[in-house]
Amino acid sequence: MQKWVCTKCGEKEIPQDIEYCEECTEKSFKKIGGWLYLPAISLILSIINTLFLLGKTVNTMPQFYSALPDHWQFFIIFEITSNALLLLLTISTVIFFFRKSKKAPRLCVLFYLSNTIIKGITVFLIANILSIPISYNNILPALQAIVTTAIWVPYFMVSIRVKRTFVN
Repeated sequence: MQKWVCTKCGEKEIPQDIEYCEECTEKSFKKIGGWLYLPAISLILSIINTLFLLGKTVNTMPQFYSALPDHWQFFIIFEITSNALLLLLTISTVIFFFRKSKKAPRLCVLFYLSNTIIKGITVFLIANILSIPISYNNILPALQAIVTTAIWVPYFMVSIRVKRTFVN
């Protein structure tokens, strides 16, 4: 009869239905790995993207802002404020994420939900306040946020890897 051993260390005997011994399993969960690489990359790219968008908006708006109608001024203030708040939430989430804090999964869920809500409000404002017909380009960020939230919120709520990784 063939003996099953850990595929990582190759030393300890294990049951046939698992890959790693208990020690190797614990070691692998102490670092960010598996599917958690994707939200980690996503959070970092989100910070870069938001900084770029805020910088671009803040640099170009002063020369045009006073000439804009009130509803456009309201929209721009909403965009700058919501992006700044989302940036702060994202930075906090990244800090807790890479410290592997117990708070990180809840912050990730809050980030994804907040992002989706903000994108939804933006589409609503574009259609109702600015009276711009909804187009594919206007609604795409909201749809992407909905799909992303539908994938990652359940993952952060039920994943064993998440529960074992974020323990500090």
